[in-house]
Amino acid sequence: MKIINTSRDFTKVETYLMTQDNDMKSVKSLPDGAELNVTGWMYYIDTNAKGEESELLSVIGTNAQGETEVWTCQSATFKRSFDDIYGIFGDEEFTIKKMSGVTKANKDYVNCCLKVSK
Repeated sequence: MKIINTSRDFTKVETYLMTQDNDMKSVKSLPDGAELNVTGWMYYIDTNAKGEESELLSVIGTNAQGETEVWTCQSATFKRSFDDIYGIFGDEEFTIKKMSGVTKANKDYVNCCLKVSK
């Protein structure tokens, strides 16, 4: 595992939770509408058992119950949307919502959007 970029300095516990913990939530397994109040993020390279490398985004925050939760993904669409939101909010906390869909080529994808209170 090689850390590429982070939103801030993370403790060793946070780094473990965001890169190694079995309790990380894969974004694709989350239900549409799941929300996370983002407190930090990390891009890192992970190597699987076959030796193949993947660039992953790991996002740490609190869920609707106020519990610490980590979402992780390799989806280019999700990462692009997340980066757009972070680019506007910077170091301010914000809440994202998971969404998904199907492309014109009939492929599933995951995405996120800013959760806006009404």
